[in-house]
Amino acid sequence: MHAPARSHGYTSAIDWPDTPSLLSVYVDDVDEVFARALEAGASVVTELTTSRIVGDRGGRLKDPVGNIWWIQTHLHDVDAADLPGLFADPAEAATMRRLQDSFAAEMRTRR
Repeated sequence: MHAPARSHGYTSAIDWPDTPSLLSVYVDDVDEVFARALEAGASVVTELTTSRIVGDRGGRLKDPVGNIWWIQTHLHDVDAADLPGLFADPAEAATMRRLQDSFAAEMRTRR
């Protein structure tokens, strides 16, 4: 079960189906863990991406039973005073949109 949520101008869809689990995990080396998960049978939902807005590098994977894993490495803390400029940066906005769109596309395949 889920309800729509709104964050940074993005709204989740009420029509998304139930999902076994949505997990967020921080690891020391996201590139290594991502590669190992793919070797173990996971599939890519969101390519590895570095976001200056959150200060993380990460990507989403779907495991063979349908769980979605958001695997991340924290690179640096982001100063709140820098956020308006980061959100106004067209390249960073495009990065955030790709992150949101890849997840939405995956969820819409689950109907």
